[in-house]
Amino acid sequence: MVVNSFGGYPRKGQRLALLVAALFTLAAGRGYGEEKPEGEEASGDWEMPEIISNFDPHAQFSPWELFGSMGLRTDALMSSNDPSISSHVLFTRAELGRGGAGYFFEPYIARWRSDFRTGLAMSKTLTYDPTQDGEFAHMSAPDLQSNVELGVFPQSRFPMSMYFNRFDSANSEGGSKGGGSARVSQKVGLKQDYQNDGNTMSATFQGEHRNDNMGERGGAKLVTLMIPALANSEGSNVNNTVTLRTEKRFTEHSLSLMIRHSDDVRTTGRTFSNGRDNGIVVTHNYTPKENLNANNLITLGTMENRFHTAASGFVGENEQKEKATNSLQQFSSNVFWRDLEKPVSATAALRIAQDVETSALEMSGSSLDMERNRKNINSRLGGVFSFDGKNSLTGFVTGNFDIVEQQSALLPSEESSVGSTAQTLAHQYDAEPSDWGSMEHRWSSSASLSNAAADLMKPSQSFSERLGHGLRRKLERSGETKGKGTVRVTLDESVGFTQSMPEPESGVDLTHGAGVGYDIDSDNSPTLVDLRLTDTRTLVPDQNDGQLANFQLSRSGLKGESDRWQGNLTLNWSRTNDGEGIVTLSQTGAVNLSFSQSNLFGFENLHNDLATTLTSSAMTTLDSQPISHELSIQNTLTYRIGKLSTRLGTEIVITGDDEGITNTLGLITLEVTREFHRRF
Repeated sequence: MVVNSFGGYPRKGQRLALLVAALFTLAAGRGYGEEKPEGEEASGDWEMPEIISNFDPHAQFSPWELFGSMGLRTDALMSSNDPSISSHVLFTRAELGRGGAGYFFEPYIARWRSDFRTGLAMSKTLTYDPTQDGEFAHMSAPDLQSNVELGVFPQSRFPMSMYFNRFDSANSEGGSKGGGSARVSQKVGLKQDYQNDGNTMSATFQGEHRNDNMGERGGAKLVTLMIPALANSEGSNVNNTVTLRTEKRFTEHSLSLMIRHSDDVRTTGRTFSNGRDNGIVVTHNYTPKENLNANNLITLGTMENRFHTAASGFVGENEQKEKATNSLQQFSSNVFWRDLEKPVSATAALRIAQDVETSALEMSGSSLDMERNRKNINSRLGGVFSFDGKNSLTGFVTGNFDIVEQQSALLPSEESSVGSTAQTLAHQYDAEPSDWGSMEHRWSSSASLSNAAADLMKPSQSFSERLGHGLRRKLERSGETKGKGTVRVTLDESVGFTQSMPEPESGVDLTHGAGVGYDIDSDNSPTLVDLRLTDTRTLVPDQNDGQLANFQLSRSGLKGESDRWQGNLTLNWSRTNDGEGIVTLSQTGAVNLSFSQSNLFGFENLHNDLATTLTSSAMTTLDSQPISHELSIQNTLTYRIGKLSTRLGTEIVITGDDEGITNTLGLITLEVTREFHRRF
């Protein structure tokens, strides 16, 4: 027997856990076959003395680890419009944890692992506000987490594992702000696997039970950490889930099955709900060739939910009960095919489903029942064909048919059916670039035609076409020190046409654009400059126009060996005219500058980060001229020696409008933190 990390034999509790797991192994582990060591003959029957003689538990534990931090933080908030507020916070956080692993007879028969962790977070806060009395508050939040897992025959075809997880937490607040909460969460489960590589079959059975308990209390009581039922108001959530998954793979087929049952119960001080979910999913995949694939899916499921709501201490008119059920049966199939030699692909999809919903509501002595049965069929067929790399044609045909039957106690039975179909055909053309002097020219075109028809509605058709062309010029410059630079100049023009029926409506718009850009691909100081101008005019049916201008400048670089800076400038301007004389102007701008410096003033562990942001926006419509500006400056100075760190942060925010500065905010934060980490 291997001793633990303290140099002694397992304690009484550890010996008891090992004995319980050994008894379970004896009950479940008859005839493990191929799990015996190589060279020993496998036998399905063991004699009890032989099993006991092979019982040789091994355990190995990691050292205890204690880690966390403690510190002091002081904040001062100053405003030009409000009195200053200051606060002082003393905080600490500590965690203690340890893990272990081992086995009983042999590692391939039964093995276990476990870990334990407990933590405590505490803080004391003193806040000073001239408009109110000084507030003092303290908070403590202990938590405890443990995980245990036992594996039986982990290397066989039938590996099984059992696991248990528990998490306890509490939050207590005192001082001028009283209150708190507690939570206990438990999870226990069993998982049985089957894996056979010889016949490519696998299966998994898993059962899991979860129990979450929450509570609130008016005072700080550590006892509710383990017993949340002592809280003033409680809430719980109990869930049981059972899942079975199987999969079988053939040469060209694969078949999988999933069966799932879930039961969920939720309770609070005023409400109660119980939900059940049952489902069966069958999936079939067929891939006879590299370019052909088919997927079939069958889904059968039922859901049932019960809700009960009542005011605490009252019944009758304040009580409400509701029951809702949902049953779904669905079949869907998808097929995809593509040609291996030609750029042609096709897809087809079919879905048939039936959904039955029932609900019953009881409130104030009256009840209301309703049932709805919906059946639908959805289909889709289409494909993509590419002619020569320049032209591509896409076409799809969709069809939908829905039948809805609905009845309730207040309304007579109703039945409605709706069928619809739609056809879409789209063409895309991108020409090869040609030389126009020193410029590169390219034509492009996109067109689409769609038709739709549905019951009780007139068929509708729509057609859209956009034809455009553009010029582009690139100038490249190579540099050994500043990197490779590229200048881009672009000009583009496009015209769009739209036509729809049965109500004739036409549309024509014209768009012009111009842009210039410059970028430097450099490791030391990459630079990007981009300017884009766009003018769009609608000619039919109404005449209106709009202009856009976007400018962006971005650059970053290194100063010395460790200092880095970065700057970004973004400007946007837009103008719109609705054709009736109403003109709207909008301007936005933003500047971001950041500078990071290490080894400040020659100190190796002194680091400073400076960030400045300036934003401005203005919009003009008729007589309205809302204008806003904001300037934000943030600076953080950090100094670290070993596990001790100091942070000094300052922030200034200035806001204003067209009349001047409206408010100024200033925040100063000083924080000292000491980290600790020990193993024993």
